[in-house]
Amino acid sequence: MKLHWHIKTFNQLTLNEFWKIVYLRDKVFIVEQDSPYQEIDKQDRHSYHVFAMNDQQHLIAYARFFKNGDNVSFGRVVIPKEHRGEGIGAELIKRVLNGIKKVYGPTKIVIEAQYYAIGFYKKLGFYTVGKPFRDAGRKHIKMIKD
Repeated sequence: MKLHWHIKTFNQLTLNEFWKIVYLRDKVFIVEQDSPYQEIDKQDRHSYHVFAMNDQQHLIAYARFFKNGDNVSFGRVVIPKEHRGEGIGAELIKRVLNGIKKVYGPTKIVIEAQYYAIGFYKKLGFYTVGKPFRDAGRKHIKMIKD
C-alpha cells in the first residue's frame, strides 16, 4: 500500500483533513478504547500534525507533536485497527521524530505512553521514567528519548 505522508501545522490542515483526523481519533480513543473523555483539545491548534493517507484518501496513520515546556512531546498516535501490525506505527514515529528534529533541532522528547505500548517505544529508543498513572481511564507511563 502506497502512503502519502504529510506534516502540517493546524492552520495548514484542510477542513477535510482535520475532520478525518478527529473522526479516527474519536473512533479509536473514545469508541474502541471505551474512554468517554473529550478528544479534541487546545493542544491541536499548537501542534504539528503528522499523517498518512492512502491513494483513496483514507487516513491510515496520525500523530501530533508540540513544544511542552523545555521539552518536546507527541501523542494521539493512532492507526486504524485494520492496519495495525503492518509496520505503519514504527514508520509514523520515525517521521514524528524526524519532524521534531527539523522543527526544534536536537531535544529531549517526553511522552505519556499507554502502558501496553512500552515495548514498541523501547524499540524506538525510549525508556520509562517513574510509576504508571491513569489518564482518560487508561494506564500510562512517562517515557523519554534523549
